[in-house]
Amino acid sequence: MDLNNSLRLVSLEYVAVDGSLPTPCPRGKDKFVEVSEYALDSIMPEDWDWDGSSTNQAEGYDSDKVLRPVRAYNNPFESNGRLILCEVMNFDNSPHVSNSRRHLGDAVLKLMKTGIWMAAEQEYFILQREPGMPVDLNASGILVGFSSIEEAAEAQMKQYKQGGDYCSATNIVNEIMRLHRVLCHAAGIFVCGTNAEVAPAQGEFQILAKDPLKFADDLTIARYLLLKLCAVKGVTLSLRPKLRDSLNGSGAHVNFSDENMRDSKEGLNYVYQAREKLEVNYKEVIKVCGAYNEFRLTGDHETAKISSFNRGKDKSDRGVGDRGASARIPRSTYQNGYGRCELRSPAANMDPYKVATAIIEAVWGSGFNAESHGWTHPDYKYI
Repeated sequence: MDLNNSLRLVSLEYVAVDGSLPTPCPRGKDKFVEVSEYALDSIMPEDWDWDGSSTNQAEGYDSDKVLRPVRAYNNPFESNGRLILCEVMNFDNSPHVSNSRRHLGDAVLKLMKTGIWMAAEQEYFILQREPGMPVDLNASGILVGFSSIEEAAEAQMKQYKQGGDYCSATNIVNEIMRLHRVLCHAAGIFVCGTNAEVAPAQGEFQILAKDPLKFADDLTIARYLLLKLCAVKGVTLSLRPKLRDSLNGSGAHVNFSDENMRDSKEGLNYVYQAREKLEVNYKEVIKVCGAYNEFRLTGDHETAKISSFNRGKDKSDRGVGDRGASARIPRSTYQNGYGRCELRSPAANMDPYKVATAIIEAVWGSGFNAESHGWTHPDYKYI
């Protein structure tokens, strides 16, 4: 059989997280290879060069970095394409300092524990695109559908009395949410829910993975797909935690559980223990919950104050059903006697690898310390 007659041109879109501060952003570049049509599902991508001087990961005199493939997804924008998620490495085979994924991998390996599930509730705003606006996950500007940020804030105040934009069939982000969900499902990412959020032009998607690394990888690729979709639609994605005082902020609450927490007999006690360990480690965990989070975590708009761990106002003092708590126990978990815990501190722009590492080391390890990972920066209080 002549395999040369069955070769196909395949697009491999290499995706990696850059070194931008205070919020890294996923970027991508394409490689095109010829493969047999019988080998489309078994492509083994090779390492590829990466210009670190253009991604805030190197100086121009020593700019070459390496993209090392770690996970492949279907590319919903290309019929014969793959999205290749990569870690950024140095040429001496060491992980680049911005490579937070490697820290999560090490934490998972050290723990030697299976059965950890994680899910994120990723909120975001859709802004009007301004000419020449660079890609910036912390972008601020005018919300889609409004002539000014003041007009949007006034609209939210009026809508509170009418029920607001939350889960509204007329929220302007609904079509983008639907298209993004379709793209994620085609890529192989389990988006388990979407909804219009409280503020105008604010949406949310939820993803679930039964493995911490896949959770963080999936969220990274889901953000990348949302960035690409917004570019096609001529709008701008913003993960900035707070656009204006009077508008609800954007978070990325992380729900988590293990086999003990999901046990139908003793699960709730393990959920309580997990929450208590988050409280003990709160001053360190909050350091990796996203830049500008202090403007979101004010005690208003369903948030706790950033200064200390808020246990909630429920009678159990455990944040049952309390969206003002730093870590909430969902009412369904409390009633069923098993389930999950929700860390509500992470901002929309949080690094999922850092937050997942913090939860693992705080809840199941010997404690979390941000500085031990090098995750502190003199110019930013929270990264």
